[in-house]
Amino acid sequence: MVNILILLLSFSGLLANDLVEHLSGINAISGHFEMRVIDEDAFELNRSSGEFAFQKPKLFYWNQTQPQLFQVISDGYYLWINDPSIQQVQKRELKQLDESFPLLMLLAQPEKLIEHYHIDKISNTIASTYYLTPQHKTSVEKISIVIKQDQIQQLNMTDHMQIQTQINLIHNHIDSTDLSSKFQFIPPVNSDVIESK
Repeated sequence: MVNILILLLSFSGLLANDLVEHLSGINAISGHFEMRVIDEDAFELNRSSGEFAFQKPKLFYWNQTQPQLFQVISDGYYLWINDPSIQQVQKRELKQLDESFPLLMLLAQPEKLIEHYHIDKISNTIASTYYLTPQHKTSVEKISIVIKQDQIQQLNMTDHMQIQTQINLIHNHIDSTDLSSKFQFIPPVNSDVIESK
C-alpha cells in the first residue's frame, strides 16, 4: 500500500512538472476569448467575449467588449479593474496573484501549481487536459486546462457553488511581439478610483 502511494505521489509530481514546464515556456501570448458562466444544471448565466494578452513577468490585458466593456489590466505594479457601467475603477497592489484571475495566475506563477494543486492528466492524439484540484480549501473546487498543439485552448474553473466558468482562447498565438502598449492604463476622467492593498 505504501509503495502504491509513493508511485501515485511521484506520478502526480511528474504531471505537475510537465504542466509547469509548458506554462513556464510561454513568454507572451495574445488572442481573443469567449467566456461562458453556467450553473450546476448547465443553464447559461452569462456570455462574454473580447481580447487578451499576457507578457512576462506579470503584464496582463483582459478587454471584454461584449456584451459590455469590462477590463482587467496589470501593468506589473498594479491590477486595474475598470467597470465603465458603474464608472468605477479598482486599483490593487500586485503583491500576489490569486484565484480571482486564474489565467493570469497560471501564466505568471506556474511554479505555484506544484505547491497548491493535485494534478491529473488525460491525453489523446488531439489534446492534453490537465485537471487541478486544490490541496487546501478555497472558493475554487477544480480547474481544467486544455492544451492543443502547444497552445492553451480552454480554461475551466468550478467554484464551491458548482458555478462553472468556461474560457475558450481563440486564434491565440505565442509570440515575442512587443505588447507593452496594451498594458498601460489611465483611469477615465469621470470614474471613481478605489484603491486597495
